Amino acid sequence: MTRVGIAAAATSALLLWASSPVAGVEWLAWVALVPAATLALQPGGGRGARLAVPLAYATYLELLFVPALPFGLGD
Repeated sequence: MTRVGIAAAATSALLLWASSPVAGVEWLAWVALVPAATLALQPGGGRGARLAVPLAYATYLELLFVPALPFGLGD
């Protein structure tokens, strides 16, 4: 279940990044959290399911902020 949680979080994070102003596919924000949310809302999901949504959001923030670091720190 942990691998599925990580995969759902990564999928949601990439979809959130694609819906950001950086990539410009704004309509994708409506479906971006569906993979992580469906896993998190399943009964008896376990630890991986509970980590899916926070991990998706943290990964999304990393995708936005690391390239924006000054002086080439993101390279």
